[in-house]
Amino acid sequence: MFLLKSDDQYFIESISYVLEQKKFFHTLDINKKHFFSLNFNNNKKDIEISSPHKKKKIILQTSIDTIISTINNMFINYEI
Repeated sequence: MFLLKSDDQYFIESISYVLEQKKFFHTLDINKKHFFSLNFNNNKKDIEISSPHKKKKIILQTSIDTIISTINNMFINYEI
C-alpha cells in the first residue's frame, strides 16, 4: 500500500477515488502502514509527483489517464 499526500485535499481525494476504481492499493491516512509515499504538488502550470526516488512533472491540461500512468511508472524498478 502506498500513501498519497498533498496540500490540496480536494485534488488528492479525487485522485484517490480514481485509483480505487483502478484497483490501486493506497491510503490517505498517514497512520496506516505503507511502504511508499507519493507527494502531489499543484502549481498553476503543472502537477509535480514526487517520491523518495523519482520526481515527475505533468503539464496541465492533462487527462486522468496520464496522471494514472505517471503514478504507475513511479513504481517501476522500485524495491522494498
